[in-house]
Amino acid sequence: MPDVSKIGYVQGFQDAVAVVASGLPPEMLDAVRDNYIARGFTVGAYVHELDELFKDRENQPLLLPLAHQYVTLKLKGQMTKAELEQRLTGMRQSIVNRR
Repeated sequence: MPDVSKIGYVQGFQDAVAVVASGLPPEMLDAVRDNYIARGFTVGAYVHELDELFKDRENQPLLLPLAHQYVTLKLKGQMTKAELEQRLTGMRQSIVNRR
């Protein structure tokens, strides 16, 4: 997929999160946004991290919302590498269980 398409896709997802979050009560707004978008990172940073994630064939079935959430956790730097891998394994398993 061309980079411009990836940027548009990720930007569209982030815009959708912002629109949905804007309809929530104020006390929930930041929590929802922070769950899906790491502050201080560009769409380009997300595209780069998603490219890295999807290089592994095991991750290719992941849906964008799951992959984006994983990248958010990674960019925030609040989880260890082992915790991130455990989360990723759970995401992969959720896809397998849906089939």
